[in-house]
Amino acid sequence: MKKIGLALAGGGALGAYEVGAHKFLEEQGYKFDIITGTSIGALNGAFITTGNIQKMRDLWSDITPDKIMVDGINLKYDIKYNFNEPDLGPFLKRYLTNKGADITPFKKLIKKYVDPSAIKKSKRKLGIITTTFPALKEVKLAVNELPENKIIPFLHASSACFPFFPIEEIDGVKYVDGFYRNNLPIDYCFELGADEVVAIDLKLFGSKAQNFYLTQMSNVTYISPNVSLGSMLDFTQETIQKNIKRGYHDAMKKFNKARGYVYTFYDDPKFDLLAKRFFDILIKHEYDGTIRARKFLYEQSLEENTPFNKSDSLLIIALEHLAWKYEIPDEEIYDVVDFYKLILQASDKKQLSLRRFITRARNYVSEAINEEKININEKGSLNQDDNLLIYLEYAFKRVK
Repeated sequence: MKKIGLALAGGGALGAYEVGAHKFLEEQGYKFDIITGTSIGALNGAFITTGNIQKMRDLWSDITPDKIMVDGINLKYDIKYNFNEPDLGPFLKRYLTNKGADITPFKKLIKKYVDPSAIKKSKRKLGIITTTFPALKEVKLAVNELPENKIIPFLHASSACFPFFPIEEIDGVKYVDGFYRNNLPIDYCFELGADEVVAIDLKLFGSKAQNFYLTQMSNVTYISPNVSLGSMLDFTQETIQKNIKRGYHDAMKKFNKARGYVYTFYDDPKFDLLAKRFFDILIKHEYDGTIRARKFLYEQSLEENTPFNKSDSLLIIALEHLAWKYEIPDEEIYDVVDFYKLILQASDKKQLSLRRFITRARNYVSEAINEEKININEKGSLNQDDNLLIYLEYAFKRVK
């Protein structure tokens, strides 16, 4: 019988994304025999190993900046944006004294929620990654085989995000975060006996994991965000809950239960109708506008690293480009028609004259498409976003 593994990446507060993705996997009936993790992935993996998933969710609902560190501040952005924070002075003083943030509250939180004895008794294997300091040598640890009193210390060693968090010392050996050497331990999952692996990445610092090539293997299912999840040190509940939703939705899309790349859409039959109408407009009619739109959407697909060769690619890329411009939230799941209406509402607020132009152009667009001879851009000079809105207007016409 095949053994299924789960590899969880490190990324501090971004680990909320893994909670959402795992929720979807659990609903799909996934049961993991082997779990490996680095940093926050090691901590999330500890809960999954014991099967106490509700405790993991409770922990993430309980986290706040002051439960991570003494005099905790929320480093939502780069530290240079936090100089006006009233708590920054006390925080920096403790930071310099401790050679890292004072994470006593975080250690208490982990002690409250993580049960080492349950990990020891679990039939699932748990493997974690940490790194020696200062040699920065990767260390792989089979947690079930550790003495019970060493399990929590080594979980902290895996997540000792130095220089922000302090170095963890165990039996005279100093350890720092495993992300320095192996932030997505797919290889260790295979080493522990997995035949297939589901890997959940967090794209920490926007970079690829050290063994990224393994994500492309046929027996690896790779789930990762298509949008930045924010700062690894942003422990506010608002951001955590958004990233839990993003993880759930990206897992849905990976398993073809929803549509979209950055945004998420219900998998509705009318999506195919709309996609075909939009595709036909742009591909079957050689106007200056359609040619420019095709090229623009292709360039967008390269920039965003999204597929361009699927039947719904043109429609999704166009909708998502405009939605991102108009700052429509990406963490919800949308009906595609409602989503298009949100784009129109946002364009109304920012470009009232454009909306009036589109209303006047509606009949003209139909005429242009039907007669296949009128170039829409002969009626006026439009920028690329205006151009896309007009072709979307035709595609969505009469669709409810």
